[in-house]
This record gives sequence, C-alpha cells and structure tokens, in this order.
Amino acid sequence: MTSYKELRSEIDLEVLGNTEGLQMSFTALCQDGTITPGHKNCTNVKAGDVVSFNVTVEIKGCLGGPRRFSLRPVGFQDALEIELESQCVCSCHQTPETNSSFCSRGRGALECGECVCDPGFVGPKCECTESQDQVSDCRANEGAEVCSGQGECFCGQCVCLPSSFGRVYGPYCECDNFSCLRFRGELCGGHGECDCGECVCDSGWMGEFCNCSTSNRSCVSSDGSVCSGRGRCVCGKCECSVPGASGKHCERCPTCGDICSIHRSCAECFLKAKEPSDECAVKCSSLHTAVSNSTDFEESRAAPCTLQSEESCLLSFSLVASDHGSIIYNPKLYDCSEPPNAPLIALGVCMSVLIIGIALLVIWKFLVSVHDRKEVAKFEAEKAKAKWQSGTNPLFRSSTSTFKNVTYKSTGQQKSDVSLGR
Repeated sequence: MTSYKELRSEIDLEVLGNTEGLQMSFTALCQDGTITPGHKNCTNVKAGDVVSFNVTVEIKGCLGGPRRFSLRPVGFQDALEIELESQCVCSCHQTPETNSSFCSRGRGALECGECVCDPGFVGPKCECTESQDQVSDCRANEGAEVCSGQGECFCGQCVCLPSSFGRVYGPYCECDNFSCLRFRGELCGGHGECDCGECVCDSGWMGEFCNCSTSNRSCVSSDGSVCSGRGRCVCGKCECSVPGASGKHCERCPTCGDICSIHRSCAECFLKAKEPSDECAVKCSSLHTAVSNSTDFEESRAAPCTLQSEESCLLSFSLVASDHGSIIYNPKLYDCSEPPNAPLIALGVCMSVLIIGIALLVIWKFLVSVHDRKEVAKFEAEKAKAKWQSGTNPLFRSSTSTFKNVTYKSTGQQKSDVSLGR
C-alpha cells in the first residue's frame, strides 16, 4: 500500500500517438499553485488535489495528413483524444490585395481579411515598424522573455494572449488571476481573488491562502477575554505568549498571576516614560499589548484593573482584548506620596544649626554674666567684713628696707645702719 501511494502521489502527463511535424510545449500548474513551464509532471499530489497542464501545439508547415494523438496521466485510463488537421490554402489566398490601403496605406497585402505585412512592419494593420528597440520595450528587464512568454509585442507594447485558465494582464503580461496558492484545492481558499500571483482576501478573511478568519470568536475564553489575556488569536487559534500558559484558550497557567498583574509593567513603563522608548516597546510587545490614552472603548468588554505600583501609588487602567492581543486604555497613577523637598530640607537644617548656635552663645553669655555678678558680690561682702584703722591702710608696705652687716667690725666706732630705699 505504501509503494502504491507513493506511485499515485506523482502525476506525469504522457503523449501517445502520431506527433510527427508537431511542436509541443507543456506548462504544469500543480496543486500548491506553482507554475512550471517546460514540465509535465507534479509531485506530492494527494487525494482530492487538482492539477492542470497547459499544452500548446504548433506546426511549422503544412501537414501531409491529419495527426491523431492522446494526452493522459500515467496510470489513468481517461485520456484526451486529439485530431489535428492543417488548413494551409484558403480561397481568399488566391486573390490577395497587394499594397492595400487597409494595411496602413500600403504597408502590406490584404489576405482573407487580415494584413500580411511587408518586411519591416508589424501589427494587425502593419501600423508599427519592427525594430529591436521596440522589442526591448516589451521586456520587464534585460534578459527577460518578451511579454513574459504570455503575449506578443506590437509597437513596443505587449498584447497578452488569452488563456483557458483565466485572464493574463500587466504591462509585460506578467500577471494572471489563476496562479495563486491553493488551499484544499481551491484558489485562495475560496475566500479571495487572485491578483498577479497574490491572494486578495475577502472581508473577514486573512492569510497567505485566505484560509484564516479574522473573527476571534473561537479564541474567546470563559471570562470573555481573548486567549485569557495570555496570548493572541491567530487564524482562529490561540498562540500563548505568557511563559507557562497552555490550553486551547491559554487558560492553564500555574505560574501566572492575575490578568491585571501581568500587564502592570507595560502600563507603568508607559506612564513613566516621557516619550515612547524601546524598553517599553519590548515589555509591551512581549505581551502582545498596546497602550492608548483614549477613553473611547467598549466598557462591557473592558476588565478594570487597580494595582499598587512600585512607588506605593495606585495604578488603574482598563484592559480590553482585541484580535491581536490586549489594549490598555487610560492608564493613570493617583494617591502617590509626595517626594521630599530637598531645598526645603537643606534650608531647615541650616536654620536649625544657626538657631542652635545663637542659643548656645546666649546661654554662654548668660552664664558668664551670672559668674561675674557672683564674684562682685563676694568681693563686696569680704570688703564689708574687713576692720582696720581709718588712717592705716592694711595693704600698705613701706618702701624702706634695713639690712645689718654682721661682718663689719670697727674699734671705737659705732655700728652704722644702712638704709636702702625701695
């Protein structure tokens, strides 16, 4: 069974029959939307996938007879039977109108209602001159194929060839409306239009394949928030962004706090920063959270949060779940303690030192005055107690001192006194 499935996973187109004189080219349009010119096989095809092949058959000359051949995928019974005949001569070819005025005033011959242009002229009515410069105008860049291989160059402009798969358009026929990615076999998942290789999704759908709904109904948790406030809704499924969160709606998180505490750091950073900073962007983007000062939001969907901030303030905000995460509305701080006034404190300290100095100086002066008064009173008391004669000063001492020389001896002479005045 495994080998059989591997064989059936590859679709290869085969050609059977007489193809002599025919020039065939193939383009594979596989199930994943890739277009591969020059190939006639697709791989990794599963049951239910649709693949297509564009086959172009050209003849370089008239065929000697009809050609019968068939196209079919290898291993399949169904086949496309083709019978090809060449019609090289028409009755109108017998009488061509040379230098017809219909063909830009004689630039070609009118045969069977069409102009066969003279050498050097091209166009439906031979209105253009054939030059290398005009052909280069039909290339998207140097080395590119003329008109992207999906059109013809006329007068320096591309005329895109019709395709059975859809519309080919663009200045260089580089765009089409059928080569976009497919989802479950449908172009753009059936919810968008293909525009030049890219899906333009219908309203309400998004993604490369237009297979993701923009509605977040499937991501709403039991508390009414998107992904329990711990992730974002992507393509109808919750992608948890908070470490430790799990579950269909990110409802399980043993290490998480409440939903308000998770977003506190983002709200605080937004309020502290005067201008948007990279630090706040990192904190908020990691939680898939945006901040808005607007008060215009749906209160029924908002979760009011009031927390204690790091500066002992009360932090309040409203948390609203959105399709891409959460939005913090109207964050603000209140009931904050005023910071100390440094200049006032310094002035108070200086005044206190000055007042204490003056007070100490006054106290010292008072003590010195008291001590002096006590000394004066003591002197007055001792003076009052002293008793001596009114003519005698007890403090007076005579200025004359008398000394006696004991070694001096003289016969018949009396001792002499020496008086020295002070």
